[in-house]
Amino acid sequence: MKNRSKADRGLFRRRGSPHWWIRFADENGRIRRESTGTTEKKLAREILAKNKTLVVEGRYLDKKKVPKTTFYELCDQYWEKKGKRLRMKGLDSMIRAWKDHFGDDPVKDFTEAAVEDFLTSYVDDRGLSPTTRNRHIAQLKPCLTGGSATNPS
Repeated sequence: MKNRSKADRGLFRRRGSPHWWIRFADENGRIRRESTGTTEKKLAREILAKNKTLVVEGRYLDKKKVPKTTFYELCDQYWEKKGKRLRMKGLDSMIRAWKDHFGDDPVKDFTEAAVEDFLTSYVDDRGLSPTTRNRHIAQLKPCLTGGSATNPS
């Protein structure tokens, strides 16, 4: 086993790469592995220390920024970009139901629990099947991520 100093913890070389790589946990506890882009160990050690400091201070640059968009605007964007072209019966009524329920709530405050509460009450109040609930989930996911659940034909 190699004898490493504490300063070198989180510093390593990948096979086939001339550069030093760093490993550290971001503010969410997620492990990040990045190339330092340098072949100098001393500089790589400084880059690692800098990234760890940024994480502690809450200034790590790899943060995802959620745009200041309301759920209503997000649904409109999804409908214009993808929804119109999807050959799915009832998508427009699904989006209308989402807009009616979530309305002008900011997307950044949107949670999984809010979706669960909405779907539970929506399905129970209307006596809909679990399949309908799953269809809502299948279409809501790409709306939130910008993807496409069904390929337009």
